[in-house]
Amino acid sequence: LGALVESCPESAEVPSKDGETPIMISFRRAILQAGGSSSSATSFPSEREVSILAESTGEALLTEDSKLDGQILLHQAVRRGAPLGILKLLVDACPASASVPSKDGTGHNALMMSFARGRDDAIFPSADEVHLLASAAGGEAALVTDADGKICLHRAVEDG
Repeated sequence: LGALVESCPESAEVPSKDGETPIMISFRRAILQAGGSSSSATSFPSEREVSILAESTGEALLTEDSKLDGQILLHQAVRRGAPLGILKLLVDACPASASVPSKDGTGHNALMMSFARGRDDAIFPSADEVHLLASAAGGEAALVTDADGKICLHRAVEDG
């Protein structure tokens, strides 16, 4: 992968016929190999693979993936409890992704999703995860309001 992306960096942003970028395919492959659905699988591509693909993908990380519940990759990674290293690679490649509201009717951004994951699945975000997601894009993510008009701090207090 490294040699391909190094030879042609823009190839990491080219979608397939059905709209999937290489990094989307990478995450979906990890889910399928784990034998899970997009909402339950806890297997992820390696940090090296994510690093190679995310570094050249940039703003394409804002693309919604119809095969991963119509969410952007950061949403999926947070919901499924991805390791901090993978979250950091995704946020570093596209800081704006931390502020993007979900399309599931809640309007939650990645940080709100991490609090909900703690409430629903008892996989609580670490202080490092909270800091990464809250400080992305100059702290803008912490001030995003959801469909109920609540910011991340409201959700953090509410979700415990």
